[in-house]
Amino acid sequence: MILSIVAKSLDWPDWFSEKFPKQEFIFLIRVKGLAKDGLIEIDQLNRRLQALSSSGHKLVIDWDLLMEEGRFHYCRRLIEQIDPSHLYGIRVSDPGAFQYLLEETQFKVE
Repeated sequence: MILSIVAKSLDWPDWFSEKFPKQEFIFLIRVKGLAKDGLIEIDQLNRRLQALSSSGHKLVIDWDLLMEEGRFHYCRRLIEQIDPSHLYGIRVSDPGAFQYLLEETQFKVE
């Protein structure tokens, strides 16, 4: 069984791994600036990303904002700070952001 969980803290994947060692989870990570209710700072994410990706769970950035161009450029700078090799992908809502991810990044798009 695969269960998707919105991670409000980067401690959640560790906790779920301890409590349910044989389960596979997809963690939707809401980063401040990319998600409406994002709580996780980009620096905090980058510090923990490699360790989290080795947990065996799928990590997905949830980029759920619909944006005008100025906001898009800000979000793009945030995305450029994230190493795609440690993520399963990015879930995106905005058509322009979707196109950017497909054409200009190495991220898998959800």
